[in-house]
Amino acid sequence: MNHIRIELLPWLSQYFAPHKSGRYVLDAEIEPGRDLGELFARLAREHPVFAERVFDPDERQMREHVEVVVNDILIELRKAPAYPLRDGDVITLIPAFQGG
Repeated sequence: MNHIRIELLPWLSQYFAPHKSGRYVLDAEIEPGRDLGELFARLAREHPVFAERVFDPDERQMREHVEVVVNDILIELRKAPAYPLRDGDVITLIPAFQGG
C-alpha cells in the first residue's frame, strides 16, 4: 500500500476539524497504481464535505475553487484526477485565486 498525506489549509480544514485552527492533515493508504481521482472519490464517500467542496465523484472532476499541489508542484485542474500517485506523496489543497 502507498501512504499518501493530504494537507488541508484553514479555508477547508474548518469543515473537517471545526474545533482546531490551522492546517489539518489526513493520512490515507491507497493501492499502488491508483490515481488522484480514485483517492478523492474515496475521500468524497467518507467525508461528504469533501464532495461538496473539493471533488465531484460522479463527474470525476475537481471543484472550480480548489487547486491541487502534489509534492510542491501545482497540478493542472483538468489533469488532476488522472495524476498517478506514489508512495509518500504529499497533496496540499489550496483555494483557487481568480481576478483581473
